[in-house]
Amino acid sequence: MKIRRAVTDDMIDFFELRNAEEVRKLAFNTDIIDLKTHKTWFTNQLNDPKSIMLVGEDRNTMVGQVRFTCLEGNSAEIHTAIFPEFFGQGSGQKIIRMGCQYLFANTTVEEVIAHILMTNTRSKHAFLKAGFGNETIVAFKGTECYRMVLRRKDDGDEPDKNC
Repeated sequence: MKIRRAVTDDMIDFFELRNAEEVRKLAFNTDIIDLKTHKTWFTNQLNDPKSIMLVGEDRNTMVGQVRFTCLEGNSAEIHTAIFPEFFGQGSGQKIIRMGCQYLFANTTVEEVIAHILMTNTRSKHAFLKAGFGNETIVAFKGTECYRMVLRRKDDGDEPDKNC
């Protein structure tokens, strides 16, 4: 599997992933999103300097996506989704791990924060396998969920690019 930056041509794949029934069941917002709304959101995310959108691919097929929203204080929030046909194959933890490695190598972000629905045991397991810890239960977007954190390992090699 490889990770790359999302580009405009990925918009339809992100749209199909976002609206996949099995994916929506595991999301904080379970509504179907129309194409016009998605296109506006996608374009805004690509152009937002506080947003990093990555695609996980295997043999030129999109497996899923991982996005980071940079927050105040050198932290970022992670959002991820995997196409249902890749559920249960370890793809989630790979995309999470590789996405975080990309983020830490290319920004000054020190910690990544994940919010995971209490019912999303696959996602919780993927985040644990990707190295996230410090699990607490919090309210997020009006829903009780797990909050997990991954911190940058101190390798002494700091990038000079802010998120």
